[in-house]
Amino acid sequence: MDPALATRRQARRLVFPLLLTLLAALHAWLAASVSDEIGVTSDEIAHLTAGHTYWTEQDFRLQPENGLLPQRLAALPNVLANDVRFPDLQSDSSNSKKWATGDVWGLGAVYFYESGNHLPDILKRGRWMIASLGALGVFLIGLWGRSLGGETGGLLAAGLAGLSPTLLAHAGLATSDTAAAVGFVAAILFWWRLLHRVTPTRVALAGISAGLLALAKFSGVLLAPIAAALLLLVLVTRRSIVASGWFGAKPRRLANGSRVLALGTAGVVAALLAVLTIWAGYGFRYSAAGPRAPVEAGFDRSWDKILPAEAYEGLFELADETNVVSVVIRPRTIHRVIAFSRDHRLLPEAWLYGLAYVDLHARMRPAFLAGEWRFTGWRSFFPIAALLKSSPPELILGGLGAAIWIAMLLSRKRSERRLLYRSAPLVVAIIVLGGFSIFSSLNIGHRHLLPVYALGFVLSALCHRQIASRIGRRSALAAAAVLLAAQAWTALSIRPHYLTYFNSIAGGPAAGHRFLVDSSLDWGQGLPALKQWLDAHANEKPVFLSYFGSDRPERLGIEARRFGDHYFRIGQPGFYIHPLEAGLYVISATMWQRTYTHVRGPWTPEFEVAYWKQFEFWRKTPPPLWDGLTRYDLLQETGAKRLANYDHLRLGKLIHGLRSRAPDAIVANQFLVFALTDADLQEILLRPAFDLPPPEASSNTP
Repeated sequence: MDPALATRRQARRLVFPLLLTLLAALHAWLAASVSDEIGVTSDEIAHLTAGHTYWTEQDFRLQPENGLLPQRLAALPNVLANDVRFPDLQSDSSNSKKWATGDVWGLGAVYFYESGNHLPDILKRGRWMIASLGALGVFLIGLWGRSLGGETGGLLAAGLAGLSPTLLAHAGLATSDTAAAVGFVAAILFWWRLLHRVTPTRVALAGISAGLLALAKFSGVLLAPIAAALLLLVLVTRRSIVASGWFGAKPRRLANGSRVLALGTAGVVAALLAVLTIWAGYGFRYSAAGPRAPVEAGFDRSWDKILPAEAYEGLFELADETNVVSVVIRPRTIHRVIAFSRDHRLLPEAWLYGLAYVDLHARMRPAFLAGEWRFTGWRSFFPIAALLKSSPPELILGGLGAAIWIAMLLSRKRSERRLLYRSAPLVVAIIVLGGFSIFSSLNIGHRHLLPVYALGFVLSALCHRQIASRIGRRSALAAAAVLLAAQAWTALSIRPHYLTYFNSIAGGPAAGHRFLVDSSLDWGQGLPALKQWLDAHANEKPVFLSYFGSDRPERLGIEARRFGDHYFRIGQPGFYIHPLEAGLYVISATMWQRTYTHVRGPWTPEFEVAYWKQFEFWRKTPPPLWDGLTRYDLLQETGAKRLANYDHLRLGKLIHGLRSRAPDAIVANQFLVFALTDADLQEILLRPAFDLPPPEASSNTP
């Protein structure tokens, strides 16, 4: 062969891996490079704190429900850094108590805000680790996509994934969602490959990737039904199986009887490797408590509360003193499996506890969707979230992909049938994961669909291939270029606030708060943007802030009087109420929808009556309460719950009065800002909202 020709062919073979690597690196950079502009999200404080103790103390009691692997990865750079000071868990009695009781939030507050650390660096290091994991995911999506749609299809899949606002949002955070998405892609890919060629390497990859997925997030247990369905598909379709590499044996095709034995054996070995990987993650130790943990050390909540032996009623009392929401929790099969595994020490204690914790909280959790509030979720939550938060290219390819796959299903062409079979693992996984999400009561975030998005991007490569067969390669290539350009524009236009992306169906990012909150939009991350806005617009006006999240406004120099959000003053002792006066009122989207307060849903006459009762009581309290000083004697006498109810009722009445008024500004797509005068506050807070007996005349402002 002509050496020049050989060189050109070699160069062409390098184009795809080079471009794929660049797309993966671009994804990581886009995600992590905005770290300084993104504040602490609600869960990062727990992930980075718990991960630190996993390395330094070999103690796994803190935050076991959110996946050991991503917490270890995100914490590792800070564990190795010389300039990071972690709270003293031995000699400091306050920290020791937090550690003993598994109080990850209290300990995290000390680590983040009270130890003299440079918090932006701590966040940036952890986020880069997760962004690197996201880059690996983009690379795997591209490789799998190439097998379905050629090199162009693979690059399209990787490009769409790397520029997706949804994937970028979570690849730039030190949380577990990106690890779960990458874990599902890897585990399903390696299992599918094992089902067609049984080798020691493929068995090892399938088993270890399954174990790592189980360590990434507890939704990883859904790999089991996916793997079973794919195994059944291979056996039913009687696909030929090749075995090689066992004790030096040459590759050989297996007969029908041997196929079942080979795949069954490979599956058992892979499952054992997965279990071994889980044990390795916890240092091959059953006990969650580390060797230096106090004797009385335990989880934040005891086993009997997480794994109930009998049915019980979960009660949620609201501030109107009459409205009580109840959810009946009954033991299920999974409880018996966890209890048996715990009693026989089949898996590490912390992993079993985390699984039980996730199962319990997946059945009851306050949530908001488009003007409704529930504790047990909606079947429509995730379909609506996907419809509103997917970019136009994602929606277009989602619709086209479904139509193309159905057309292949109805086709009798052998080539179409082959492609149908090769795409089966993706479709099966999307159906299982999507179906589980729809029937879950844990409706707190669009992020739980990340694995579905990742697998869908792989399918976009097949979509490109089928379109090219119908309209020609050049036309399909032009269409792919347009889709990639549109995806890039979407990502760059929302940067750095990827998490707040909503498409035009929802009215754009600034209108997202009308439909979804919490980790779908407002996860506490926007304080740096709020600081910039206040510096430019506050003009020395008093700022009143109702904030959802675990960040601290004061660390950024935001001087604000907090109200209605005492549940989110992480690690800050005391409870205080400020009088509401003229100024700028900044209410984050999750607080605007009051998802986690004692006043949920529409403002009712019952809430109004409760508000006036509380108002008349608290206006007679001594002045120190209004001055922001904690009165423990007063709280002991009246109860902190009563004070919390009043704080939430006051927020609820204020928001009720502001519903018909457009915000004066929306900052970072998550903070609603209103400039209110004393007359505005008098009108909203001192005028009955319903035809009720008038309150006693008072000059006090609530």
